[in-house]
Parts: sequence; structure tokens; C-alpha cells
Amino acid sequence: MTFPEPPPSITTTCFHHTDRPAGRRCTRCGKYACPECLTQASVGSHCWECIKADQPPLKQQVKAKLAQPLLVTRTIIGLNVAVFVLQLAKGSNVGSLFSDGGRLTHFDEVFGLSRLGIASGHWWQPLTSGFIHFGLFHIGFNMLILYRLGEQLEGGIGRLRFSALYFTSLFAGSFGVILLDPKNAVGGGASGAIFGVGAAATVALRQRGVNFWQTGWGPMLGINMLFTVMSSNISLGAHLGGLIAGAIVGLVMLNPRVSPSRRPFAYLLAAVISITSISGIFIQVHRDLGTCTEIVSGRFNCQK
Repeated sequence: MTFPEPPPSITTTCFHHTDRPAGRRCTRCGKYACPECLTQASVGSHCWECIKADQPPLKQQVKAKLAQPLLVTRTIIGLNVAVFVLQLAKGSNVGSLFSDGGRLTHFDEVFGLSRLGIASGHWWQPLTSGFIHFGLFHIGFNMLILYRLGEQLEGGIGRLRFSALYFTSLFAGSFGVILLDPKNAVGGGASGAIFGVGAAATVALRQRGVNFWQTGWGPMLGINMLFTVMSSNISLGAHLGGLIAGAIVGLVMLNPRVSPSRRPFAYLLAAVISITSISGIFIQVHRDLGTCTEIVSGRFNCQK
């Protein structure tokens, strides 16, 4: 008995890598593809062309990313964490739980806030010092409070107003450091900005009839200010400056009686306070140079 010979096997190749054999097809378009060009899906496998075609346009993807809640809050936290990791890489002793600033690196001195740094031409310090932290507890506590503030405020007031409050308070806190803290100190931390946003939240709740002691943020700020006054390692200037600026801007920016048409005035107020704070820093440092001794070219030693 004879049997017919089986039909010759047909060798198929991948639609993309034509020199490679393909044993499977894309379950969406039916093209033969090699394992490298297929991705396992919930049903079958899809080729990379179908996956790419199924994705929304780049413009739509960007819009979706920007529409995520707490974008500003998470961005600020991400920047703070990135700078903290960089501090560790530069050899700072910030990896300890509590740091007394006993081993400051060149990086800390360049980007932290000090009269010496400003006098040496480090004009960026009023901003960058808000991203410098000393110790795990320092950054951990600040970022936790910032995240909680962002949860309550950013979605409600919008990213622009939240950003204006944060950075206005940061600059005002830096001004407070230069005015009130020891002349030889190197400061850093987001607490000035956080105090400002917390003060704005307290003012906003109070304007809406919430008792000060029930706002949550008001008592917390009060307790923290008490610790600030009692401790020599906590910057009174940063906390006080940020708190005052945040309360003033929040009083106008978050006032429910202010119509949307008058909101530009609130942004103007925030800009005026920021510019005044930055200008005040450089003016005060210039005045302090009269009490400082130049130890090397462009570097000064100031007495407390």
C-alpha cells in the first residue's frame, strides 16, 4: 500500500527580520513574526507595529502625563530626593538619621544658603538651598508634609497657584535666613516653603469658617514654630519668613471673595514679595560685608 507524500513544508520568515524564520503570527494583523518582534498579550501575541499603532499620538500622551494629579508636588519631591542622592554621592554626611552639619562638602557650601556663598558670587543659593537637606529625618519629614499639603491643595487651587505659593515662600524663607540666622551658618531645606504653603492653607480654611484649631495645619505650624524657637539647629529665619509670606499671599490668592478677574493681582503680589526677598538678600549680604573679613579672594569670614 502506498501513501501520498506530504506537501512540502513552507518556511515563513519574519515580516521585519526577513532572514529569520517565523513560526507564529500576530493575532491582530496576521503577519508572521519572529519571537523578538512579538509581545505576549492577554489573548495571543501582538507584533510591534500593532502595538505602536495602538498607542495614542505623542501630543495626547504628553497631555495625559500633564493631567496627572499632584504633578507639581511630585516634581518638587523628586527634585529634592535627586539632590539628596547627589549630596550623598559628593560625600556629605547627610546619610545619617540626624545631621548636625559637621561635615559640609563643597557641594553643600555652593548650593546651600550662606552669606559667604552669596558674597562669593553664588547668586543661585536663595533658590537651590530649598533643595538641600541635612540628614534623613530632615528630608523625610519635609517631603511627607509637602506631599500631604499637595494632596489637599494642589488639586483644589491648581498648579499655578500652588507653585506661586511654594516658591514665594521659599524665597521669603531664604531672606529670613539672611536676616535672622548666624552669619557663618550654611542653611538648607524645604521647610521655609512648606511653612508658607501650610500657612496659606490655614488662612484659606479660616476664611471659609473653619476654626484655627480645627484646620489641622494651624496647630501643627504653631507646634513647629515652638520647636524652632527652642532649638538652635533649626532655622528660625526660614520658618518665619516662609510663614509670613505664605500667609500674606494666601490671604489674597485663596480668598473665596476675590473674583477670578482679580486673580492676576494675587500673582503680582507673589511676584513682588519674591523680588523683594531676593533683592533684600543681596542688599543685606552687601551690608554684612562691612562686618566680614576677606580671607581669600572673594571669600569672607563673618563674625556672629
